[in-house]
Amino acid sequence: MIPFILAAMVLLSGGIDTLERAALAAAIDRAIVVGGPFPGFSDRGTAALMVAVAYRESGFRNGALNVASEDHCAFQIHLPKGARTSAGWTGDDLRADVRKCAAVAYRMLRASATVCPKFPVSPYARGVCKATGWDTDRRRLAARVERGVP
Repeated sequence: MIPFILAAMVLLSGGIDTLERAALAAAIDRAIVVGGPFPGFSDRGTAALMVAVAYRESGFRNGALNVASEDHCAFQIHLPKGARTSAGWTGDDLRADVRKCAAVAYRMLRASATVCPKFPVSPYARGVCKATGWDTDRRRLAARVERGVP
């Protein structure tokens, strides 16, 4: 799945592969291998959605930090000061370890797709199960990836 994920990243960004992207691709792949595809998605569809989210949220940069909103890592996971993930990780931990970032994003997106199969990104991005521009954009990007990467 890693070649598919890397090709998807190149398709969306128009850039070349970097070590940071390779690490993110491996982390996304590992999360899917361990957890399986999201409900209603294939492995490729799950990977495509995760790639689309990471692209829009950070341009695939795991060190990304939005200071104003306190969103961290490639998937811009919201962790206000002092907050921790269910695994006990801080925003600093997520930015320092792409595997942790991808694991948390995978868990959150899987839960989102489970509770809201019609708009699987909306709960992740906005906490609601309804049509949103965020959801539509990420699903369109994921579909573009699935069509554009052999």
